[in-house]
Amino acid sequence: MRNYSRLEIYGGLTNINFEEMTEYKSDRSVPVRRKLINHAFPNTWDIENNNGSKRIPLTSTSKQYFQVLKQFDDANMKGKYTQIIRIERIHNERWFLQYSAHRDEFKQRFNDNSCERSLFHGCRDVTINSIINENFNRAYAGVNGRL
Repeated sequence: MRNYSRLEIYGGLTNINFEEMTEYKSDRSVPVRRKLINHAFPNTWDIENNNGSKRIPLTSTSKQYFQVLKQFDDANMKGKYTQIIRIERIHNERWFLQYSAHRDEFKQRFNDNSCERSLFHGCRDVTINSIINENFNRAYAGVNGRL
Protein backbone atom coordinates (compact mmCIF):
# COMPACT_ATOMS: atom_id res chain seq x y z
CA MET A 1 0.00 0.00 0.00
CA ARG A 2 1.34 3.40 -0.92
CA ASN A 3 2.03 6.01 1.73
CA TYR A 4 -0.08 9.05 0.77
CA SER A 5 -0.60 12.36 2.50
CA ARG A 6 -3.90 14.07 1.71
CA LEU A 7 -3.49 17.83 1.44
CA GLU A 8 -5.65 20.80 0.60
CA ILE A 9 -3.81 23.04 -1.83
CA TYR A 10 -5.40 26.16 -3.29
CA GLY A 11 -8.85 24.96 -2.26
CA GLY A 12 -8.54 21.53 -3.87
CA LEU A 13 -7.67 18.16 -2.36
CA THR A 14 -4.68 16.22 -3.58
CA ASN A 15 -2.69 13.15 -2.54
CA ILE A 16 1.08 13.22 -2.33
CA ASN A 17 3.39 10.27 -1.92
CA PHE A 18 6.52 11.78 -0.39
CA GLU A 19 8.50 8.55 -0.80
CA GLU A 20 7.95 8.61 -4.57
CA MET A 21 7.77 12.43 -4.65
CA THR A 22 4.63 12.20 -6.79
CA GLU A 23 1.32 14.07 -6.60
CA TYR A 24 -1.81 12.11 -7.51
CA LYS A 25 -4.88 14.15 -8.41
CA SER A 26 -7.91 12.77 -10.24
CA ASP A 27 -6.65 10.79 -13.20
CA ARG A 28 -3.15 12.24 -13.41
CA SER A 29 0.12 12.18 -11.54
CA VAL A 30 2.90 14.72 -11.57
CA PRO A 31 6.35 14.71 -10.01
CA VAL A 32 6.76 16.81 -6.88
CA ARG A 33 9.84 18.97 -6.52
CA ARG A 34 10.74 19.97 -3.03
CA LYS A 35 13.71 21.98 -1.96
CA LEU A 36 15.00 20.53 1.27
CA ILE A 37 15.98 23.16 3.77
CA ASN A 38 18.79 22.05 6.01
CA HIS A 39 19.98 24.86 8.20
CA ALA A 40 21.93 23.08 10.86
CA PHE A 41 22.30 25.10 14.00
CA PRO A 42 25.86 25.64 15.24
CA ASN A 43 27.13 22.68 17.26
CA THR A 44 27.65 25.00 20.25
CA TRP A 45 23.89 25.57 20.54
CA ASP A 46 21.64 23.63 22.90
CA ILE A 47 18.49 23.57 20.77
CA GLU A 48 16.51 21.15 22.93
CA ASN A 49 16.46 23.56 25.87
CA ASN A 50 16.07 26.70 23.79
CA ASN A 51 12.80 28.59 23.98
CA GLY A 52 13.50 31.06 21.18
CA SER A 53 16.46 33.16 22.21
CA LYS A 54 19.03 33.35 24.95
CA ARG A 55 22.36 34.92 25.84
CA ILE A 56 25.30 32.66 26.65
CA PRO A 57 28.25 34.33 28.39
CA LEU A 58 31.59 32.97 27.20
CA THR A 59 34.13 32.31 29.92
CA SER A 60 37.35 34.27 29.49
CA THR A 61 39.29 30.99 29.39
CA SER A 62 37.22 29.29 26.67
CA LYS A 63 38.47 28.62 23.15
CA GLN A 64 35.49 30.45 21.63
CA TYR A 65 36.17 33.54 23.77
CA PHE A 66 39.72 33.74 22.41
CA GLN A 67 38.52 33.15 18.83
CA VAL A 68 36.07 36.06 19.08
CA LEU A 69 38.67 38.27 20.76
CA LYS A 70 41.14 37.50 17.95
CA GLN A 71 38.51 38.34 15.30
CA PHE A 72 37.81 41.59 17.14
CA ASP A 73 41.49 42.52 17.27
CA ASP A 74 41.98 41.48 13.63
CA ALA A 75 39.15 43.89 12.69
CA ASN A 76 41.54 46.75 13.40
CA MET A 77 40.35 47.14 17.00
CA LYS A 78 43.51 46.09 18.83
CA GLY A 79 44.62 48.90 21.12
CA LYS A 80 41.42 50.90 20.57
CA TYR A 81 39.65 49.64 23.68
CA THR A 82 40.59 49.66 27.34
CA GLN A 83 38.50 46.79 28.65
CA ILE A 84 36.40 43.88 27.41
CA ILE A 85 33.54 43.60 29.87
CA ARG A 86 32.13 40.36 28.50
CA ILE A 87 31.62 38.39 25.30
CA GLU A 88 28.31 36.64 24.79
CA ARG A 89 27.04 34.20 22.21
CA ILE A 90 23.44 34.79 21.17
CA HIS A 91 21.05 31.95 20.37
CA ASN A 92 17.98 33.01 18.41
CA GLU A 93 16.53 30.26 16.25
CA ARG A 94 14.27 32.57 14.25
CA TRP A 95 17.00 35.03 13.27
CA PHE A 96 19.47 32.22 12.60
CA LEU A 97 17.10 30.49 10.17
CA GLN A 98 16.47 33.76 8.33
CA TYR A 99 20.19 34.51 8.29
CA SER A 100 21.00 31.02 6.97
CA ALA A 101 18.47 31.32 4.16
CA HIS A 102 19.88 34.71 3.08
CA ARG A 103 23.48 33.49 3.41
CA ASP A 104 22.79 30.44 1.24
CA GLU A 105 21.03 32.59 -1.36
CA PHE A 106 24.00 34.99 -1.53
CA LYS A 107 26.46 32.11 -1.81
CA GLN A 108 24.49 30.69 -4.71
CA ARG A 109 23.79 34.01 -6.42
CA PHE A 110 27.37 35.27 -6.26
CA ASN A 111 29.12 31.89 -6.32
CA ASP A 112 31.04 33.01 -3.25
CA ASN A 113 31.53 30.89 -0.15
CA SER A 114 33.36 33.68 1.67
CA CYS A 115 30.48 36.16 1.78
CA GLU A 116 30.21 36.21 5.59
CA ARG A 117 31.68 38.98 7.69
CA SER A 118 31.72 39.66 11.42
CA LEU A 119 30.19 42.74 12.97
CA PHE A 120 31.21 44.00 16.39
CA HIS A 121 29.56 46.78 18.29
CA GLY A 122 28.98 47.95 21.81
CA CYS A 123 25.65 48.96 23.26
CA ARG A 124 23.75 49.40 26.48
CA ASP A 125 22.50 46.29 28.23
CA VAL A 126 18.82 47.16 27.65
CA THR A 127 19.51 47.49 23.92
CA ILE A 128 20.97 43.98 23.76
CA ASN A 129 17.66 42.30 24.58
CA SER A 130 15.85 44.43 21.99
CA ILE A 131 18.38 43.40 19.34
CA ILE A 132 18.15 39.73 20.31
CA ASN A 133 14.35 39.61 20.35
CA GLU A 134 13.40 42.18 17.72
CA ASN A 135 16.50 42.17 15.47
CA PHE A 136 18.58 45.19 14.52
CA ASN A 137 16.85 48.53 14.23
CA ARG A 138 18.34 51.52 12.41
CA ALA A 139 16.88 53.74 15.13
CA TYR A 140 19.78 52.61 17.33
CA ALA A 141 22.28 54.09 14.87
CA GLY A 142 23.91 57.19 16.27
CA VAL A 143 23.33 56.00 19.82
CA ASN A 144 25.73 53.05 19.74
CA GLY A 145 27.34 53.51 16.35
CA ARG A 146 27.28 55.52 13.17
CA LEU A 147 25.85 54.88 9.74
